[in-house]
Amino acid sequence: MLAQKIGILLRKSSMARTAQIAQEISVLMPAIARRLLLSLFQAIDIPQTQLFTIMTLYEREPVRLSQLGRELHISAPTTTGIVDRLEKGGYARRLPDLKDRRAVLVALTPRGKAIAKTFRETIQHRWEEILEKLPPQDGAQYLRILRKIKGAIG
Repeated sequence: MLAQKIGILLRKSSMARTAQIAQEISVLMPAIARRLLLSLFQAIDIPQTQLFTIMTLYEREPVRLSQLGRELHISAPTTTGIVDRLEKGGYARRLPDLKDRRAVLVALTPRGKAIAKTFRETIQHRWEEILEKLPPQDGAQYLRILRKIKGAIG
């Protein structure tokens, strides 16, 4: 009986600590993202939604238009509009899907790949600047935790 009560108290304490950590993360992450990403987005004169689409294509291209929308968690008409703008800017192109004539694939052009590569290198350089200010074991631990978080969110 006593062991059960202790177990309940420990779970409640753990849940309260989790809520406290989640609250602090909910404040820190947007601040970090703003400071880290704002300058990167300004350096590359492309709207964020288009840049996120370029980066998704860079990692998975060619991808079906419908799959791209699912990856980005946006509607089909929104996906079509973004891809239209990327095509107009010379960053992406539509291709026929040879396996399914009804489907359309989206791929990056050399210009789109160059933007993605530059953005990835810029992010890496910025993280190097940040991580140089931390002990090496902290950087390794942060990476390990980020991998776990990525796994937890899918």
